[in-house]
Amino acid sequence: MSLVMSSGPGAFFLLMASKQLLTSLVEIAAVFCFFTEHIALILSTRLTPHRPHLYISPYRDHDDDDDDDDDDDDDDNDDDDDDDDDDDDDDDDDDDDDDDVANLQII
Repeated sequence: MSLVMSSGPGAFFLLMASKQLLTSLVEIAAVFCFFTEHIALILSTRLTPHRPHLYISPYRDHDDDDDDDDDDDDDDNDDDDDDDDDDDDDDDDDDDDDDDVANLQII
């Protein structure tokens, strides 16, 4: 700072002006980035259809037929599994459409 003052008052004002200019440019860039992000967000929500994304939950077993085939291979547990399968089959016959809807989750 003393070097600028020793070279004259013009250099000091030039330094202060460049500092102010740099500060203004940084502020303008920050405002530009802020509005650009929000404008992009608004445009992306208006251009895409408003419908929820549906997906099948990975936490539920959706392939009941494969499980039944695996249970038939176990000779020791056939009686127990048949009782459970009969109860599940009765529920599945009544609520086939409800099971499909229950597997979908809205995000």
